Amino acid sequence: MNFQPTANRLIQAVKMTESDIPAALEVFDRAYAKMAVPSNEREWFEGDLRRAFQQNVPNNITFFKIEKDRKLVSFAGIQTLTFTRYAWALRWGTTDPDYQRQGLMGQLIDLRLKYAEENSPTIGSAHLMSRNPGIYLKRGFKTIYERGPENPASYLMKVINDGLAGKSIER
Repeated sequence: MNFQPTANRLIQAVKMTESDIPAALEVFDRAYAKMAVPSNEREWFEGDLRRAFQQNVPNNITFFKIEKDRKLVSFAGIQTLTFTRYAWALRWGTTDPDYQRQGLMGQLIDLRLKYAEENSPTIGSAHLMSRNPGIYLKRGFKTIYERGPENPASYLMKVINDGLAGKSIER
């Protein structure tokens, strides 16, 4: 999917491949280096990332990436939630610190929301935990609760395809 950022340069976000794992781990390590996160956060991320490229894994994460100068600089995932039909989890949104504040994560949020809408034939929802909720609140997400003070984050939710509420769907 393509996006037109404000600088009038076309940046393309594409699905990650298994060959992107080392670069994604490097971006993760750089982005999380100064954050107060649980000690097993990288292990959890690496497990999710490697599992995303295994075959026949139900409700697997789909990762998208943005590259600049042929270098992976930002990535984010999305997966269906098993407990509610047409519910989506936005996962692991991460940008290299040298490329932050350039609108890359906003583009990946918009892409994942569009992906969820296109894959939900009726009203659905998008959910996430975020340590930086402001970027999601600007896109219509609502704070459901906040956790902390250790490992603080906000649980956010947004209704998608709300114009389809009450419409029947083919099964």
